[in-house]
Amino acid sequence: MIHKRSGHTETLILIALLCLGIVLARDFTQLIAAFSAAVVLLTAYLYLLKRYRATNEKFYLQKLLIKQVPQIAAGLNRDVESSLEDIKASKFKEGYEKLREIGYFLNNDHIKAYKIFCLSRFFIRKDMQLELETLIPGHFDKLFISYLFEVSQVNKQLIRQSVLDYVVKYRAEIEGLENGKEIMTNVAAAAIRMRHYVDTYSSMIFDYVEGLPKERFLRLCKMLAEHPSLNTVSLSRKCKETVRVRYGFDPDFQGIW
Repeated sequence: MIHKRSGHTETLILIALLCLGIVLARDFTQLIAAFSAAVVLLTAYLYLLKRYRATNEKFYLQKLLIKQVPQIAAGLNRDVESSLEDIKASKFKEGYEKLREIGYFLNNDHIKAYKIFCLSRFFIRKDMQLELETLIPGHFDKLFISYLFEVSQVNKQLIRQSVLDYVVKYRAEIEGLENGKEIMTNVAAAAIRMRHYVDTYSSMIFDYVEGLPKERFLRLCKMLAEHPSLNTVSLSRKCKETVRVRYGFDPDFQGIW
């Protein structure tokens, strides 16, 4: 709205100046020249206004946001305090919903920690609208890993590259947890979802091949057989050996290689 009003004002000012030039023309030749210049300049202005509309809208929005920063910050602080009051009152669902809205504007480690705390009080189901990437903390967090484990059991689609990178970074700490091996196996199983992940995280997958569920292991074997260009020679060898030892008589694995 502000951008539209500004554009209208600028257009009216330009028209007024051009009309003034026409009025001040001393003869017919100057009148024609002023009129022609008015048409050309106005057309050029409207063309540039339309072409750079998106850029102008971002500029005016940025100016508006800068002007409103104190009010926005005060409003966010009130919302955070309100969500914390809900958490203290064990209203975890209400508190989480407020924190999720706050997260669109402010999502530091403190907000993430509060959201994970609320989520840890829920019974995680597959039909829930879960978030994961937006909760990744900047440090190793046991509560986040615990939540990641719950998510890995119901929705592996949420485990994407940023989550995998976090797990690889803190792999030693995760493996040191009581259920660390199970967590890592679940994450490795989720990485088999995409060929790019298998190529990138082959070292992690290699160490947890033997614990993979049959359907995930079968998918991995087929992927490696169909795409020999993958940089996973050692992983292919281990999969072949695992097939020989564990699935030697399973018809699902016959003829893959």
